[in-house]
Amino acid sequence: MDRYGEFCTIFKRAEVASYSFLIFIKHDSLREYVNGDNNVDITRFSQDISNKEHIHFLVAIKHDTNIENTVNSEWSDMVCCNDCYIEAITLDNILDNHVLTVRIKQMIHDQLCNKDSVFGLLYGDIPKKSDVGYVFALYLAVRKLLEQKGINLEIL
Repeated sequence: MDRYGEFCTIFKRAEVASYSFLIFIKHDSLREYVNGDNNVDITRFSQDISNKEHIHFLVAIKHDTNIENTVNSEWSDMVCCNDCYIEAITLDNILDNHVLTVRIKQMIHDQLCNKDSVFGLLYGDIPKKSDVGYVFALYLAVRKLLEQKGINLEIL
């Protein structure tokens, strides 16, 4: 089971500690707490949030069935999962120097680094083969920008 999405941003702990407003949400806020009329289920939402000092409790509650078999080195991975990540919301400005690492799955990285890849077939959003070249060039530009900003790209 993968424990992170295709892309996951890891922030520097010291920078996050300085945020004046930061909450963590147990589930995807739009998918889980907003109904068809665009109303938020405040009761349920308020039971599934945490501040930065208690995020470890929220992660433990969220992953209660997986806790027993999880080794210490995997705890940080439990915050970023394919289907069940912990969402963070802040009103503070997130600056480039707040980002420690951007993680990407090895499979997605390999597809993006191969301009003849099946990226468009997997995601169904690239209708023409010529668009694959555009995605490839965009990915290379993002990698270069991360490098210029001193942000690590971790391929897992």
